[in-house]
Amino acid sequence: MFLCTGLSRQLSILAACLALAVVEHPRVLNAFEKETAGLSRLSVRLVDGRARPLHAPKGGTLVLVFCSSECPISNGYSPTLNALTSRFPGEKMTMLGLFVDPDLSDEAIGTHAKEYLLTFPSASDRAGRLSKTLGIKVTPEVIVIDDQDRIRYRGRIDDQYAARGKQNANPVSHELRDAIEAVLAGRQVKRPHVPAVGCPLPEPVKEEADRTPK
Repeated sequence: MFLCTGLSRQLSILAACLALAVVEHPRVLNAFEKETAGLSRLSVRLVDGRARPLHAPKGGTLVLVFCSSECPISNGYSPTLNALTSRFPGEKMTMLGLFVDPDLSDEAIGTHAKEYLLTFPSASDRAGRLSKTLGIKVTPEVIVIDDQDRIRYRGRIDDQYAARGKQNANPVSHELRDAIEAVLAGRQVKRPHVPAVGCPLPEPVKEEADRTPK
Protein backbone atom coordinates (compact mmCIF):
# COMPACT_ATOMS: atom_id res chain seq x y z
CA MET A 1 0.00 0.00 0.00
CA PHE A 2 2.80 2.45 0.85
CA LEU A 3 4.57 1.69 -2.41
CA CYS A 4 1.40 2.25 -4.42
CA THR A 5 0.67 5.52 -2.63
CA GLY A 6 4.24 6.77 -3.20
CA LEU A 7 4.16 5.77 -6.87
CA SER A 8 0.82 7.48 -7.35
CA ARG A 9 2.14 10.68 -5.80
CA GLN A 10 5.21 10.65 -8.06
CA LEU A 11 3.03 10.14 -11.13
CA SER A 12 0.84 13.07 -10.09
CA ILE A 13 3.89 15.33 -9.72
CA LEU A 14 5.21 14.19 -13.12
CA ALA A 15 1.84 14.91 -14.76
CA ALA A 16 1.79 18.39 -13.25
CA CYS A 17 5.29 19.12 -14.54
CA LEU A 18 4.36 17.95 -18.03
CA ALA A 19 1.28 20.15 -17.98
CA LEU A 20 3.41 23.17 -17.12
CA ALA A 21 5.89 22.29 -19.86
CA VAL A 22 3.29 22.51 -22.61
CA VAL A 23 1.87 25.88 -21.58
CA GLU A 24 2.24 28.22 -24.56
CA HIS A 25 4.21 31.34 -23.74
CA PRO A 26 3.87 34.58 -25.68
CA ARG A 27 6.48 35.15 -28.41
CA VAL A 28 9.46 37.13 -27.16
CA LEU A 29 11.03 39.67 -29.50
CA ASN A 30 14.80 39.68 -29.62
CA ALA A 31 16.88 42.82 -29.15
CA PHE A 32 16.89 43.80 -32.82
CA GLU A 33 13.13 43.30 -33.17
CA LYS A 34 12.45 45.74 -30.31
CA GLU A 35 14.03 48.58 -32.31
CA THR A 36 11.42 51.16 -33.30
CA ALA A 37 11.68 52.69 -36.76
CA GLY A 38 9.95 55.95 -35.81
CA LEU A 39 8.44 56.28 -39.29
CA SER A 40 4.76 55.44 -38.82
CA ARG A 41 3.60 59.07 -38.95
CA LEU A 42 5.85 60.05 -41.84
CA SER A 43 5.42 59.81 -45.59
CA VAL A 44 7.57 60.17 -48.69
CA ARG A 45 6.76 61.67 -52.07
CA LEU A 46 6.97 59.07 -54.80
CA VAL A 47 8.53 59.95 -58.14
CA ASP A 48 5.03 60.27 -59.65
CA GLY A 49 4.14 62.93 -57.06
CA ARG A 50 1.92 60.82 -54.82
CA ALA A 51 2.48 60.68 -51.07
CA ARG A 52 3.22 57.25 -49.57
CA PRO A 53 2.84 56.78 -45.79
CA LEU A 54 5.74 54.95 -44.14
CA HIS A 55 3.72 52.44 -42.18
CA ALA A 56 2.99 48.78 -42.78
CA PRO A 57 -0.46 47.47 -43.66
CA LYS A 58 -2.43 46.10 -40.72
CA GLY A 59 -1.06 42.66 -39.92
CA GLY A 60 1.54 43.14 -42.63
CA THR A 61 4.98 44.55 -43.29
CA LEU A 62 6.70 47.51 -44.92
CA VAL A 63 9.93 46.74 -46.80
CA LEU A 64 12.27 49.65 -47.49
CA VAL A 65 14.91 48.94 -50.14
CA PHE A 66 17.75 51.46 -50.32
CA CYS A 67 18.99 51.53 -53.91
CA SER A 68 21.41 53.29 -56.20
CA SER A 69 21.19 53.51 -59.97
CA GLU A 70 25.00 53.60 -60.08
CA CYS A 71 25.51 50.40 -58.07
CA PRO A 72 25.64 47.21 -60.18
CA ILE A 73 24.82 45.06 -57.15
CA SER A 74 21.74 47.15 -56.43
CA ASN A 75 20.60 46.97 -60.06
CA GLY A 76 21.32 43.26 -60.19
CA TYR A 77 18.78 42.59 -57.46
CA SER A 78 15.87 44.01 -59.47
CA PRO A 79 14.54 40.57 -60.58
CA THR A 80 14.78 39.23 -57.01
CA LEU A 81 12.84 42.17 -55.60
CA ASN A 82 10.23 41.94 -58.35
CA ALA A 83 9.77 38.26 -57.55
CA LEU A 84 9.11 39.13 -53.90
CA THR A 85 6.43 41.65 -54.82
CA SER A 86 4.73 38.89 -56.81
CA ARG A 87 5.15 36.33 -54.03
CA PHE A 88 3.43 38.32 -51.28
CA PRO A 89 -0.03 39.94 -51.49
CA GLY A 90 -0.03 43.72 -51.80
CA GLU A 91 -2.46 44.13 -48.92
CA LYS A 92 0.06 42.48 -46.60
CA MET A 93 3.45 43.56 -47.94
CA THR A 94 4.38 47.05 -49.14
CA MET A 95 7.78 47.45 -50.80
CA LEU A 96 9.32 50.85 -51.47
CA GLY A 97 12.54 51.61 -53.33
CA LEU A 98 14.49 54.57 -51.94
CA PHE A 99 17.19 55.89 -54.27
CA VAL A 100 20.12 57.56 -52.54
CA ASP A 101 21.71 59.02 -55.70
CA PRO A 102 22.27 62.72 -54.89
CA ASP A 103 22.06 63.92 -58.52
CA LEU A 104 19.18 61.73 -59.71
CA SER A 105 15.95 63.60 -60.38
CA ASP A 106 12.53 62.09 -59.79
CA GLU A 107 12.08 61.83 -63.54
CA ALA A 108 15.39 59.99 -63.89
CA ILE A 109 14.42 57.58 -61.08
CA GLY A 110 11.16 56.88 -62.91
CA THR A 111 13.06 56.19 -66.13
CA HIS A 112 15.47 53.90 -64.29
CA ALA A 113 12.57 52.01 -62.69
CA LYS A 114 11.01 51.43 -66.11
CA GLU A 115 14.33 50.32 -67.58
CA TYR A 116 14.75 47.69 -64.85
CA LEU A 117 11.05 46.79 -64.89
CA LEU A 118 10.63 47.53 -61.17
CA THR A 119 7.19 46.48 -59.96
CA PHE A 120 7.27 48.49 -56.74
CA PRO A 121 7.06 52.27 -56.23
CA SER A 122 10.17 54.42 -55.89
CA ALA A 123 11.12 57.64 -54.14
CA SER A 124 14.26 59.69 -53.64
CA ASP A 125 16.34 59.84 -50.48
CA ARG A 126 18.94 62.10 -52.12
CA ALA A 127 19.28 64.16 -48.95
CA GLY A 128 20.02 60.99 -46.97
CA ARG A 129 17.42 61.67 -44.29
CA LEU A 130 15.94 58.19 -44.15
CA SER A 131 19.23 56.38 -44.74
CA LYS A 132 20.85 58.33 -41.93
CA THR A 133 17.89 57.82 -39.57
CA LEU A 134 17.91 54.08 -40.18
CA GLY A 135 21.69 53.62 -40.19
CA ILE A 136 21.98 52.46 -43.79
CA LYS A 137 25.59 51.90 -44.91
CA VAL A 138 25.43 50.42 -48.43
CA THR A 139 23.11 49.78 -51.35
CA PRO A 140 21.23 47.58 -51.62
CA GLU A 141 20.23 47.32 -47.97
CA VAL A 142 16.75 46.52 -46.72
CA ILE A 143 14.66 47.28 -43.65
CA VAL A 144 11.58 45.22 -42.71
CA ILE A 145 9.08 47.00 -40.46
CA ASP A 146 5.92 45.50 -38.93
CA ASP A 147 2.59 47.22 -38.29
CA GLN A 148 3.76 48.23 -34.79
CA ASP A 149 6.58 50.30 -36.35
CA ARG A 150 9.21 47.82 -35.16
CA ILE A 151 12.26 47.00 -37.25
CA ARG A 152 12.13 43.23 -37.59
CA TYR A 153 15.00 42.79 -40.03
CA ARG A 154 17.83 44.87 -41.50
CA GLY A 155 20.62 43.91 -43.85
CA ARG A 156 21.14 42.00 -47.07
CA ILE A 157 18.51 40.59 -49.42
CA ASP A 158 20.12 37.16 -49.72
CA ASP A 159 23.57 35.61 -50.12
CA GLN A 160 23.79 36.24 -53.85
CA TYR A 161 26.89 38.32 -53.13
CA ALA A 162 29.45 37.02 -50.62
CA ALA A 163 31.45 40.23 -51.09
CA ARG A 164 31.77 43.04 -53.61
CA GLY A 165 32.82 41.44 -56.87
CA LYS A 166 32.19 37.93 -55.55
CA GLN A 167 28.83 36.61 -56.72
CA ASN A 168 27.29 33.26 -55.77
CA ALA A 169 25.71 31.52 -58.74
CA ASN A 170 23.13 29.74 -56.59
CA PRO A 171 22.00 31.66 -53.48
CA VAL A 172 20.91 29.39 -50.63
CA SER A 173 20.13 31.93 -47.91
CA HIS A 174 17.12 34.20 -48.44
CA GLU A 175 17.05 36.53 -45.46
CA LEU A 176 14.59 39.12 -46.79
CA ARG A 177 12.08 36.53 -47.97
CA ASP A 178 12.35 34.63 -44.70
CA ALA A 179 11.91 37.81 -42.65
CA ILE A 180 8.76 38.80 -44.54
CA GLU A 181 7.31 35.31 -44.13
CA ALA A 182 8.07 35.34 -40.40
CA VAL A 183 6.42 38.73 -39.82
CA LEU A 184 3.31 37.77 -41.79
CA ALA A 185 3.05 34.48 -39.88
CA GLY A 186 3.51 36.17 -36.48
CA ARG A 187 6.82 34.43 -35.86
CA GLN A 188 10.17 35.70 -34.62
CA VAL A 189 12.67 36.47 -37.36
CA LYS A 190 15.48 33.95 -36.90
CA ARG A 191 18.23 36.24 -38.21
CA PRO A 192 17.14 39.85 -37.60
CA HIS A 193 20.42 41.35 -38.81
CA VAL A 194 22.76 40.15 -41.54
CA PRO A 195 25.26 42.74 -42.85
CA ALA A 196 24.53 43.88 -46.38
CA VAL A 197 27.02 43.65 -49.23
CA GLY A 198 26.98 46.50 -51.72
CA CYS A 199 28.18 49.94 -52.69
CA PRO A 200 28.94 52.63 -50.09
CA LEU A 201 26.39 55.43 -49.86
CA PRO A 202 27.30 58.59 -51.78
CA GLU A 203 27.54 61.96 -50.09
CA PRO A 204 23.98 63.33 -49.84
CA VAL A 205 22.92 66.71 -51.14
CA LYS A 206 22.81 69.54 -48.61
CA GLU A 207 19.27 70.77 -49.12
CA GLU A 208 15.96 68.98 -49.64
CA ALA A 209 13.48 71.06 -47.74
CA ASP A 210 10.26 69.45 -48.85
CA ARG A 211 10.87 65.97 -50.20
CA THR A 212 11.45 63.27 -47.55
CA PRO A 213 10.29 62.60 -44.96
CA LYS A 214 7.15 64.58 -44.16
